[in-house]
Amino acid sequence: MSGTVVVLGLLLTIANPSPDLLVSRLGAPRYADREAAAQSLEKLGRESLPALKRAKTHRDTEIRTRAEALLVKIEGRLLLEPSKIQLDFHDTPLPDVVSNINSKTGVLLSLQPEDRGKPPGRRVTLTAPEPLPFWTAVDRLCDVGSLQYSTTGRQTSGIADRSLQLSSGNARAPGMVCDSGPFRFNLLSLHYQRDMTFGNPPVMNMNPAMRMPIPGQEPQLASEQFYLRLQVVAEPSLFISQNRPAKVLTAVDDLGQSLVIPTTIESSQFQGDFFAAASGHVPFQIHLKRPARTGKVIRELRGVMPLNICARKIDRLEINLTEATGKTFKNDTARVTIHELKPHPNTNMPTIELSFATIGIRNEQPVDNDPFMMARPEIGPMNIELLNADDSPVSWYLAGTMQNGEDTRVSLALVPGPTGAPPKPVKLRYYSLIRTTSDIPFEFKDVPML
Repeated sequence: MSGTVVVLGLLLTIANPSPDLLVSRLGAPRYADREAAAQSLEKLGRESLPALKRAKTHRDTEIRTRAEALLVKIEGRLLLEPSKIQLDFHDTPLPDVVSNINSKTGVLLSLQPEDRGKPPGRRVTLTAPEPLPFWTAVDRLCDVGSLQYSTTGRQTSGIADRSLQLSSGNARAPGMVCDSGPFRFNLLSLHYQRDMTFGNPPVMNMNPAMRMPIPGQEPQLASEQFYLRLQVVAEPSLFISQNRPAKVLTAVDDLGQSLVIPTTIESSQFQGDFFAAASGHVPFQIHLKRPARTGKVIRELRGVMPLNICARKIDRLEINLTEATGKTFKNDTARVTIHELKPHPNTNMPTIELSFATIGIRNEQPVDNDPFMMARPEIGPMNIELLNADDSPVSWYLAGTMQNGEDTRVSLALVPGPTGAPPKPVKLRYYSLIRTTSDIPFEFKDVPML
């Protein structure tokens, strides 16, 4: 033990210890030394990930446990940082620009089929002195390439499309946007609605903050709604869903009047299956208070959008289904057992019966007491891909689940292709996920009012 203490003491004198040395300190005899090493590794962030991943198989339980917990924390935090894209293209064919960005950054941009085959003369020059955040780089590419991007269609039945679709357009669509890390907020529209009633109608289903009392005189103002429609879009590598209602922190018009609706009621947690709801974008509304005498613009609008966020880990488990029945496959994060391929009892379409189990400390441990992060099986289009022989995706839906000890047994019902023929997948890919939750801030200035 004394030798160990001497070695650790020597390590503590090193000015800039390497991540591997810091990992070794996670097993130090003194609690203070273990905590200091953990804090240093967390501060290093991305640089410490390789050493922490190697430590997942360390024989020392303390080092292994702390390394796995740090991996979850650091990988989750990195989901909130924007990708950086270096633009250094001179008279380059547009498809080559997109291909180069994808290969060097891992960000998936996709030209529509009609744009891939453009004549070789369609070339662009696009440069920047330093790497740009993802959404800034996309704007630059759209401007010089006369492109537009689509923020919809990121997920279909059993297929997670992780690319941002680019298509020809005269100019990038105008609008009010706010970039916040890897997320872009689009302010879509503003609405003001007043409803009159004659008589004494039943209470309407509307935003409770907008309900108004109905005096005895008739006709009366039954409701008044003043709200904004927005959309938050994630980088192509991320999938998101709404965690709780968006919260307005500041909303002030050019007359200095607050437009925030006063409320003391805590918004309830959003319920539902994250995997069913997750996509690349989330539409939402913000309700405001409209004074009797209003200004011409909303001078300042600030708020936060609570999001569930996840991304695939780079490592994946790839299974050849033609030889997989009755076999178990695993890597350092997951174990998958293929039971059988049989027809669905109702549709007679093929169904794959298989079991999943997560190995080690899972990313769905609670974070900030968020129910989204509680333990649950990772089963969804973000982490399960079924592929045909030509690597084209096979659509599927979850036909059933059953917990069996540490394993979750599931049935994946396959969906016929365009011809109606039963699909015949030959490959299954399973990705473990990095997951976190965060309140993403947004801000807009000088929003015109009605």
